[in-house]
Amino acid sequence: MTEVSSLTGGGSNVVSAAGDGDARACRVSFGGVGMSATDAAEFVMMHRTEVLKQVGADRTELAEKHLADIRKARQYINDLTDMRKFGEDRGDRGCVPTTPEMVDYLKSEVGCSPGEYRQRVIFCGSAVGKLPESIRNHYGLYFDRSGKFKPQTGGKFDLWWIGDAKHKKLQIHGALVLNKGDIDTIKEEMNNYVDQLTDSNNLFMTKFKNVVNTMNETLDGANSMVDKSHDTVKNLVSRW
Repeated sequence: MTEVSSLTGGGSNVVSAAGDGDARACRVSFGGVGMSATDAAEFVMMHRTEVLKQVGADRTELAEKHLADIRKARQYINDLTDMRKFGEDRGDRGCVPTTPEMVDYLKSEVGCSPGEYRQRVIFCGSAVGKLPESIRNHYGLYFDRSGKFKPQTGGKFDLWWIGDAKHKKLQIHGALVLNKGDIDTIKEEMNNYVDQLTDSNNLFMTKFKNVVNTMNETLDGANSMVDKSHDTVKNLVSRW
């Protein structure tokens, strides 16, 4: 008995030669059901198309994840640019507040050493707008709906106004900070990381395109086979 292995790589037979009676009638067994070789071939092509459709769906999900990773990395680059501007605006001793999430990302994803440390940060209220929104939210540096700066004082970071009315500043105790002078180096490493993500994504998309093309060719082949089968039956019936 001859066998055609499953398209999914399983051990069971999808198509096999049938008994002597079916063989004389040019029939094969497909999943235990006797049918013509043409019908069986159509089912095989359709089955392969379904498998490729699932592969395509999985690859699409991975492609979306790759793009999300690139967008996240680029957002961190923008945040670092804003942090650098804040550091230029009289940031306390050149230190710039950051978040644990950013530091974890730089270490675990990018593989760099940001050199973070804990430090009290003193700054003018006018400089707050230069900080990324994620950092403002982390330390309670909020703006109201009209755009007026209204920080939530107190809290776990002991955020308070200090100084007199003319020289009023904010201070944050125990902030997680980066050194202003290290930000340019961190940005360079981030840019290199984005380049690696982009190259990897381009290669992935090329392979994904090949899967889609194979799927379309398989579907076209199945449709063509069905059309030819129908045309043959139609011609036979018209001549009967």
